[in-house]
Amino acid sequence: MSKSSTRITLARVAREAGVSRSTASAALSGTGRVSASTAQLVQEVAVRLGYRVNPAARGLRTSGQQVVGVVVDDAAINLESNIAPALWWPRAVFALVNALGEHNIAVQLISAGQEVSVSSLPIDALITVERPGGHAVIPPGIPFGIPIFFGGDLIGDPRASAQVAPNYSTVTSLGLDHLVDAGSKSPGLLTIPARVSFAEHFETAYRTWCEQHDCEPRVSGENGGSIDRNIAILLEEGCDSVLAINNASVEIVSALTSRVRVPQDVKLLVVSEGLLEAQLRPTVSVVSLDGAAAGRAVASHVVSALETGRATDVEIVAKLIVGESTRR
Repeated sequence: MSKSSTRITLARVAREAGVSRSTASAALSGTGRVSASTAQLVQEVAVRLGYRVNPAARGLRTSGQQVVGVVVDDAAINLESNIAPALWWPRAVFALVNALGEHNIAVQLISAGQEVSVSSLPIDALITVERPGGHAVIPPGIPFGIPIFFGGDLIGDPRASAQVAPNYSTVTSLGLDHLVDAGSKSPGLLTIPARVSFAEHFETAYRTWCEQHDCEPRVSGENGGSIDRNIAILLEEGCDSVLAINNASVEIVSALTSRVRVPQDVKLLVVSEGLLEAQLRPTVSVVSLDGAAAGRAVASHVVSALETGRATDVEIVAKLIVGESTRR
């Protein structure tokens, strides 16, 4: 639906769903007493018709400038930890803000911890994240029908219109195939304890790759514990290379080099931003998901969604950066 097309109205949604306008409004805003079955019916009709709230019509702004909401949440981006989102997310947001600014689109930061409804905010689109446990962070009061871009897996919410994620099978194969080319015959996976889709998809892709290559899967780190101990477990199980999906490269290199030679005995490849790994000794090979590039890609999709009212998935493209840790 383009800007020049006739906008689908709430009245039409109500008429198609066979309910009153007030019932349709309550079903889409989550306010009032509406049965779950009625709310689901109205939402399904709204999605089918392409209904989208018009913030200007709701009196949310006078300037006419479009605004994108970006959810910030400590639990989702793990600011106190070394796992990959801790670096990826801030770089993505900065690049996103800059890219949207080039289109005169403002950004509204929204705390996921807000207890009050954010329905009064002039949000034309939303970019959200995922908490450990697989739950997307969508603050209350976000208008129904706006394009939503999200990280992780958001199932059962018709508002969730586009996913921002890498192709996990492609990224995993990129890393593991490189390790095999470097001489590995038994690659292990060092994962993270946080049960977010980022980790679970990588683990699934790793096990699938192992099955396809007749290789015994060896995973460590899902139950927590120190990097040193989890590296020791992989080495004890006979791994001759490690694919790590966190940003604790300093600790990983230290744990490995205290026991074996890198890359002579064990190869190391990490999924990371690639900013720190070039400074380590040996330099560490990286499958980089490049948060800044991802932020710019999301911005491009957001601009398109604001023009059409519909969002499309954003694939985060990975790049292999070869360091000394995987050379023969």
